[in-house]
Amino acid sequence: MIDDNKIVELYNKFGIEDDEKLIEEFKKIIQSEDVSSLIKSEAYCGIGDVISLMAPELGEDLGYKYYKKALEFNENNLYARVGICIIYTSYSAPINSILNEEEYLENLEILINKYDEINDKGMKANIIQLMKNLIGHRIRVLKKGI
Repeated sequence: MIDDNKIVELYNKFGIEDDEKLIEEFKKIIQSEDVSSLIKSEAYCGIGDVISLMAPELGEDLGYKYYKKALEFNENNLYARVGICIIYTSYSAPINSILNEEEYLENLEILINKYDEINDKGMKANIIQLMKNLIGHRIRVLKKGI
């Protein structure tokens, strides 16, 4: 059976230059019959991370559909929710071209509501940064009337 250790092993084994190989390995995990929904969710999130953070040229939606698929297998996958929020706040694509602000805010609200339950300091830092990004975005919108 494939478990969390396999996901961690893949992240450790492959580097930035191996983005397509890493995606291939995640897809093998997803297609495996002996994989739990939680592991499939992590693998989909992994593909989203590779595309969003390392190789945006590999996906026209910057990994969004993989984060969404991760949530289909595990709605509690906070990493997928962070990925969705990062796509909304970090890329210069026209606002709402990949996801709309309402979906972004729904994901951010879930992250904020779960904040006190989270032990991962990196995840907490991501949530704080997303809130800062939202404030900066809203200030720009108000000033420019976008």
